[in-house]
Amino acid sequence: MKQFAKLTVALGLSAAASLGALALSGEVAEAAVHPSTMAVTFNPQSRPGVPFAGGGWPVHAGTSVTMSCWTTGPTQLGTAKWFYIKSNAYPYTAGYVPANAVSVSTQAVVGHCA
Repeated sequence: MKQFAKLTVALGLSAAASLGALALSGEVAEAAVHPSTMAVTFNPQSRPGVPFAGGGWPVHAGTSVTMSCWTTGPTQLGTAKWFYIKSNAYPYTAGYVPANAVSVSTQAVVGHCA
């Protein structure tokens, strides 16, 4: 009977740890897909401070974007921090934009670009 009680406690602790990890991974996953919004119209760039050949397509203020990562580059719009974004609206432009081009209140937490 004593072994059964130990097994029950061990299984209960294991289940609680698994549920906690599941809840944490759900929060992280949600942050990664949380849509952000452009604060200003900006042409994403191939690298921070380097426009695409031909100029590319602008992402307009108010457009929903998905932020992938951040890096640093030349100062534009008052910041040297740049996000790699993908527009969630046609023509689905992707590239680097200064951090201040994305509305501060909607910026998702993302990691550093590799």
